[in-house]
Amino acid sequence: MMQNKIVVGITGGSGAGKSTVSALLSKRGWPVIDADAESRNVTKPGSPCLCEIERFFGSEYIFPDGSLDRKKLGRTVFADAEKLCYLTEITGKYIKEAIEEKIASETSPIVFVDGAILIGSGIRFDYMVSITADFAVRCRRIMERDSLSLEEAKNRLLSQKPEQFYIDNSDEVIKNDTVAEDIDIDGLLSKIKERFFGKQEAMNWGN
Repeated sequence: MMQNKIVVGITGGSGAGKSTVSALLSKRGWPVIDADAESRNVTKPGSPCLCEIERFFGSEYIFPDGSLDRKKLGRTVFADAEKLCYLTEITGKYIKEAIEEKIASETSPIVFVDGAILIGSGIRFDYMVSITADFAVRCRRIMERDSLSLEEAKNRLLSQKPEQFYIDNSDEVIKNDTVAEDIDIDGLLSKIKERFFGKQEAMNWGN
């Protein structure tokens, strides 16, 4: 536990529905740190992280205003496993530091972190929840969300860890092929509270 907090990871591949689970947790008042938002923060114009990205990938990935062309960079790295590895190596240390600072600043006894690359990130988690969904469902979701072609969507998903990786490295797995109403978020919260604080204390808390 980090500073007597229970740190819970919400992970899974693109389009699995992590944000849906995170939204349900936030609605119940629990703090959720968004790793993607932290990624955007650490790659702001002039940041050390963005400077490293520019040095490695080139200035063609930087807009005239100094911001990162995320869509162009995404097309490149999701079609080239080696370049994706380099990008993860560059950004990972900055994102880890930002998330750990956010965790340390939280006063809640349970803090959730939402991100695709949490397992093996070096961040200490007490409990890991993986969100999974069928490949076709994930493809459709990210095509709609990110305005991707089918080929771009498939490249992105195939560049990520397979579903079994998440299952093998998690304490809990939630299948999210349908709608938010089908997710038993209160059941998940009860399991976490009972595991770390005991059944009676969990009942006293409610959700």
